[in-house]
Amino acid sequence: MANQKTHVSDLDPHRPRTEPASLIYDAILAASTDRNDPHWVHRMRLSVFHVAREYAQQHGMLHPTLDEVGNAESMALGHVDYASKWALYVAHKVNPRKA
Repeated sequence: MANQKTHVSDLDPHRPRTEPASLIYDAILAASTDRNDPHWVHRMRLSVFHVAREYAQQHGMLHPTLDEVGNAESMALGHVDYASKWALYVAHKVNPRKA
């Protein structure tokens, strides 16, 4: 274990460990920094949509629509692991076998 660096994301117990869920989760956290902006939810949804679309296109998969991203976000509301749930729901839309 010598010379191994621990990344901050490795310490987050809610962060999904597989792609694309981990990439989507990171996008959610990055986009959620300014909740004083009245459009922060829309900005987060767009960020998630773009990450999911990019991953899907790079891997020859289908990507969710912006409405599906919004529906996934709505389903995650109220969960203690909201960002993780949202990321996993969207990842399931990208790759139902792997999420």
